Amino acid sequence: MGLDLASTWMLSFFGACAAGGLLGFLLAKLIDFEFGLGVGLLIPGIVSLYFTFQFATEYLAFRDDPSRATGRVVAVEDRPANASGDITTPIAIVEFAASDGATYRAESRGGSGLHAGDEVVVVYRSWSPAHAVVGVPDELFGGAVASGLFGTFPASAGLFFLLGWISDRRPRKRTPAEAERARGASRLLTVANLLMLGGLFGAGLWTGTVAEQIGIAFGVASIGLWIYVVDGVWRRRDPKWTLGAGVLAVNFSAWVVALWLLSGAESQW
Repeated sequence: MGLDLASTWMLSFFGACAAGGLLGFLLAKLIDFEFGLGVGLLIPGIVSLYFTFQFATEYLAFRDDPSRATGRVVAVEDRPANASGDITTPIAIVEFAASDGATYRAESRGGSGLHAGDEVVVVYRSWSPAHAVVGVPDELFGGAVASGLFGTFPASAGLFFLLGWISDRRPRKRTPAEAERARGASRLLTVANLLMLGGLFGAGLWTGTVAEQIGIAFGVASIGLWIYVVDGVWRRRDPKWTLGAGVLAVNFSAWVVALWLLSGAESQW
């Protein structure tokens, strides 16, 4: 008996944080602090983003499977979660009507957090309705959004420190013309600055919900940040400056997507 996906994600994420912290500390001592910090952040970020894929896959399966049925939790039982039986986990017992007209029972995975009377989705095969899988699509959708946000920041920050560490060890000499171009201002930066300011102040004029105002502000600001990245690459500015702008752009964009999804876009999926 395994745990449900949300519980597995939380345990895996915090385990990855601990493992990343320990490995990062060792690498910082043995190699370099920046390298160790990058690896330490990248581990939990990749783990959480992996679960984003898992959440999305299960959500689509429960949404689109032609054999799905609606079930209802009739009881919740505590079952042993380990061989010794000293730790228990709640298991939801679900009743559902299959296509053959008969009523069957299925069990959720451990730690589901379901309660008696809750409505769930059951996916089964016609030749074996008793072996069904239980899930709540709304929770899976929310898990995909949450794990994506929890993964985006450490993954992008980890890449920032790793790529910055590599850049410091492989410096590229620039010609005087390239150096002058890198120091100069550009029309792209002017546009980016105006977008950043316009997004932050202009969103307050929007008459929609607070979530929509935040989404607009973050969306316009993320466009400005991506322009910073383009300008940094084009003018060959300091790589760390460009990487830093990229980290902010990725995270602002992730919040825009999350707010869009949570504001009701799930119905389109």
